[in-house]
Amino acid sequence: MEPLYFNEERAFIPDPEEFAVFIFFIIVLAGTIIGWWSEKWGGVVLIVGYLANAIGGYILAVSAHNTPAAGFIPVIMFIPFLISGILYILFWGKNRKSIKVAE
Repeated sequence: MEPLYFNEERAFIPDPEEFAVFIFFIIVLAGTIIGWWSEKWGGVVLIVGYLANAIGGYILAVSAHNTPAAGFIPVIMFIPFLISGILYILFWGKNRKSIKVAE
Protein backbone atom coordinates (compact mmCIF):
# COMPACT_ATOMS: atom_id res chain seq x y z
CA MET A 1 0.00 0.00 0.00
CA GLU A 2 1.35 3.42 -0.94
CA PRO A 3 1.89 6.13 1.64
CA LEU A 4 -0.90 8.66 1.94
CA TYR A 5 0.24 11.71 0.02
CA PHE A 6 -1.01 13.59 -3.00
CA ASN A 7 0.12 12.04 -6.27
CA GLU A 8 -0.79 14.01 -9.38
CA GLU A 9 -0.61 10.94 -11.62
CA ARG A 10 -3.34 9.13 -9.74
CA ALA A 11 -5.16 12.05 -8.12
CA PHE A 12 -8.66 10.77 -8.88
CA ILE A 13 -8.02 7.03 -9.07
CA PRO A 14 -8.60 5.41 -5.66
CA ASP A 15 -6.88 2.26 -4.53
CA PRO A 16 -9.14 -0.80 -4.30
CA GLU A 17 -8.84 -0.66 -0.51
CA GLU A 18 -9.91 2.99 -0.41
CA PHE A 19 -12.81 2.27 -2.74
CA ALA A 20 -13.93 -0.69 -0.60
CA VAL A 21 -13.92 1.44 2.56
CA PHE A 22 -15.94 4.09 0.74
CA ILE A 23 -18.51 1.49 -0.39
CA PHE A 24 -18.74 0.12 3.17
CA PHE A 25 -19.37 3.63 4.45
CA ILE A 26 -22.10 4.21 1.84
CA ILE A 27 -23.85 0.99 2.94
CA VAL A 28 -23.84 2.11 6.58
CA LEU A 29 -25.00 5.60 5.62
CA ALA A 30 -27.84 4.10 3.56
CA GLY A 31 -28.87 1.98 6.56
CA THR A 32 -29.01 5.05 8.77
CA ILE A 33 -31.14 6.94 6.25
CA ILE A 34 -33.46 3.97 5.64
CA GLY A 35 -33.87 3.63 9.40
CA TRP A 36 -35.69 6.95 9.56
CA TRP A 37 -38.59 5.48 7.57
CA SER A 38 -38.39 1.76 8.24
CA GLU A 39 -36.76 0.61 11.47
CA LYS A 40 -36.72 -3.03 10.40
CA TRP A 41 -34.91 -2.54 7.09
CA GLY A 42 -32.69 0.22 8.42
CA GLY A 43 -31.54 -2.09 11.20
CA VAL A 44 -30.95 -4.96 8.80
CA VAL A 45 -28.90 -2.78 6.45
CA LEU A 46 -26.89 -1.36 9.36
CA ILE A 47 -26.10 -4.83 10.72
CA VAL A 48 -25.15 -6.11 7.25
CA GLY A 49 -23.09 -2.95 6.72
CA TYR A 50 -21.33 -3.50 10.03
CA LEU A 51 -20.52 -7.10 9.09
CA ALA A 52 -19.21 -5.96 5.69
CA ASN A 53 -17.11 -3.27 7.38
CA ALA A 54 -15.81 -5.62 10.05
CA ILE A 55 -14.93 -8.52 7.77
CA GLY A 56 -13.74 -6.44 4.81
CA GLY A 57 -11.90 -3.96 6.99
CA TYR A 58 -10.20 -6.75 8.91
CA ILE A 59 -9.04 -8.42 5.70
CA LEU A 60 -7.84 -5.14 4.19
CA ALA A 61 -6.04 -4.03 7.35
CA VAL A 62 -4.31 -7.35 7.89
CA SER A 63 -3.20 -7.52 4.25
CA ALA A 64 -1.93 -3.93 4.32
CA HIS A 65 -0.12 -4.05 7.67
CA ASN A 66 0.70 -7.78 7.91
CA THR A 67 -0.41 -7.94 11.53
CA PRO A 68 -3.69 -9.29 12.93
CA ALA A 69 -3.84 -6.55 15.58
CA ALA A 70 -4.40 -3.89 12.90
CA GLY A 71 -7.48 -5.77 11.71
CA PHE A 72 -9.40 -5.09 14.90
CA ILE A 73 -9.45 -1.33 14.33
CA PRO A 74 -12.29 -1.47 11.73
CA VAL A 75 -14.13 -4.01 13.86
CA ILE A 76 -14.10 -1.68 16.87
CA MET A 77 -14.53 1.54 14.91
CA PHE A 78 -17.91 0.55 13.45
CA ILE A 79 -19.47 -0.82 16.67
CA PRO A 80 -21.74 2.26 17.01
CA PHE A 81 -23.39 1.29 13.71
CA LEU A 82 -23.92 -2.26 14.97
CA ILE A 83 -25.47 -0.92 18.17
CA SER A 84 -27.79 1.43 16.28
CA GLY A 85 -28.80 -1.42 13.93
CA ILE A 86 -29.66 -3.61 16.91
CA LEU A 87 -31.60 -0.75 18.50
CA TYR A 88 -33.56 -0.21 15.25
CA ILE A 89 -34.51 -3.91 15.21
CA LEU A 90 -35.47 -3.88 18.90
CA PHE A 91 -37.57 -0.74 18.48
CA TRP A 92 -39.27 -2.22 15.42
CA GLY A 93 -40.12 -5.41 17.36
CA LYS A 94 -41.39 -3.50 20.38
CA ASN A 95 -43.44 -1.13 18.22
CA ARG A 96 -44.91 -4.08 16.29
CA LYS A 97 -46.02 -5.78 19.52
CA SER A 98 -47.62 -2.61 20.88
CA ILE A 99 -49.59 -2.13 17.66
CA LYS A 100 -50.99 -5.69 17.89
CA VAL A 101 -52.04 -5.15 21.53
CA ALA A 102 -53.79 -1.87 20.63
CA GLU A 103 -55.85 -3.53 17.91
